[in-house]
Amino acid sequence: MTKYVLNSGGIKNAPNLKREFHQELVKDLGNSPKFLLCNFAQGREYWEEKFQGYSDAISEDLQDTVSPTFTLAMA
Repeated sequence: MTKYVLNSGGIKNAPNLKREFHQELVKDLGNSPKFLLCNFAQGREYWEEKFQGYSDAISEDLQDTVSPTFTLAMA
């Protein structure tokens, strides 16, 4: 299954919903979901800097049985 999610980044303004949002992202995707993070709305100079933080934030909110992999889109 492929799932496309557009996120405005506003989730940081609703920390009480962050965990629930991240768990909904992986719903029905099994224990090894793959993420392609596209930071195109941000300046190119920030992509690598933000990538690890975004990946960590998602991972820490998931159940222990879920092991996601993350890729940064470059073009």
